Amino acid sequence: MSNNKSILLASAAYIMWGLLPLYWKSVQNFDSAFVLGLRVITTFIFTLIIIIYKRANLYRGIKPLISIIIAGIFLGFNWYLYIYTVNSGHVLEAGLAYYIAPILSILIGIIVLREKKTILEYAAIILMFAGMIYQTITLGKPPIMAFFIGLTFSIYGLFKKMTVYSGWESLFLETTAILIPSIILSKIYFPVSPQPIHTWVSLMFAGIATGIPLYLYAKAAKNLQVSTLGFLQFFVPLFATLLAIFVYKEEVNLNRAITLAIIILAAILYAISIFKNSANKDN
Repeated sequence: MSNNKSILLASAAYIMWGLLPLYWKSVQNFDSAFVLGLRVITTFIFTLIIIIYKRANLYRGIKPLISIIIAGIFLGFNWYLYIYTVNSGHVLEAGLAYYIAPILSILIGIIVLREKKTILEYAAIILMFAGMIYQTITLGKPPIMAFFIGLTFSIYGLFKKMTVYSGWESLFLETTAILIPSIILSKIYFPVSPQPIHTWVSLMFAGIATGIPLYLYAKAAKNLQVSTLGFLQFFVPLFATLLAIFVYKEEVNLNRAITLAIIILAAILYAISIFKNSANKDN
C-alpha cells in the first residue's frame, strides 16, 4: 500500500473518531461503563462474522499472538480510563488526552523507532507541543489521567505498527482479549430502568461504529511511521471541536480558539512536508 493511501486511511479513521460524539449522543441514556462493555461485545461479534466469512487462520506464531493480545489490553485500559475520567467529573482533563496522545505517539516514533523528520515536520511538532502545554495550563493542574489515557493509546499504536495480522484479524483478537471483563462490566451496569427501543437499536451498532475506524487505523498503521500516525491523530480534537462549535453550538472561548488555531497551523506545515516528500519520491 502506498504512503499516501495509508495517510488517507489513517485520516479517515481519525475523522470518524472525531465525529463519533454524534453517535455516542444517541446512546447517552445508558451508563458509560455499560456502553463500553457493549462496545467491546458488539465489536467482537461484528469482527467474528468477518473472520468466519474470510476463514482466516489466526495463528502466526506465539509472539505475534501475544503482541496483539497486549495491544488489546492497552486498548481496553484506554477506553476504561477515558470513561472513568469523564464519569469522575473531569471532562476537560479527558479532552486534554486528545492533545497529549499525539505528542506521545510522535515522541515514541522519534525516540524508540528512530524515525526521521524534516525541518517543517519538527516545526509542526513544536507547535503541537506548545498547544498541548497551553491546554495543560488552562486546566490548572497536572493532567495525570489525561497523560495515562494518551500513553495507553500511544503504546497501543506502537504494537499495531508491529503486528503481522490484517485489520479485521487484529481487531478480533484485541476484542477477544478483553471480552470477559467487558461482559462482566455490561452485567454490572446493565440499565435498571426501561430504555426506548430506538436507543437499544442504536447501541447495537456500537460494534460497527467502533470497528470501522479501528480497521482503517490498523490498515494504515502497518505502513506509516508511528510519529506520522501520532500527528494525524490531531484530526480527532480538531473535528470534535468543530462539531462542538457548529453542531452543538458550544461557546467558543479564547482558550479553545487559540488551541484550534495552533492545530490548524501545525497541520498545514506537516501536510506541506508530507506532500513535498511525496512529490520528491515521484520524481
